[in-house]
Amino acid sequence: MGGAVDQKEYEYLRYVIKHVSWVKDAYNRLIIPLKDLGLDIEGLDQAILDTGKLVEVHDRSKFSKEEFQAYRKWHYPTDEEKESPSYETMIKAAFDVAWEHHHSVNCHHPEHWVKLGDKQDMPLEYILEMLCDWSAVSRHFDTAVTDWYDNKAQDEKDCFTDKTSKIVDTLVDVIYRESGIKY
Repeated sequence: MGGAVDQKEYEYLRYVIKHVSWVKDAYNRLIIPLKDLGLDIEGLDQAILDTGKLVEVHDRSKFSKEEFQAYRKWHYPTDEEKESPSYETMIKAAFDVAWEHHHSVNCHHPEHWVKLGDKQDMPLEYILEMLCDWSAVSRHFDTAVTDWYDNKAQDEKDCFTDKTSKIVDTLVDVIYRESGIKY
């Protein structure tokens, strides 16, 4: 089984590295140009600079002991792991713990900003990083950010305050809808 596990770890590692490179690409293609659009969003220029620093360390926790194996087993299981009677229960439970860790230490996830059921405004730099993340995931699945946002992002939207929701809606419109950019 070592060879199969090694292969799946390699595949997952390649995915994470590609994902992070696509997050950085989205920052360069979509976020930096926001400076020139004259948007009336308070603190936008500073948030763009701060987001540049965030994307450099985007999703580092996916390499941690708390996340790596659980994510790998959930997204890149070996045939033997998939055939295990415990796959659906134990591996899903481990993934859920890893996901909880992931969004607790990665502020670009809206779930990070819900504490004991109380929603908090997302700072703009994390909203911008979140949009880069959405672009990278959409690129991986070759689906438009707007399609996902309009039809499948209810869990994320449920975490937004009214203020965060308005900013995200504005940025989704400007970055994706008005420009026709898919991801």
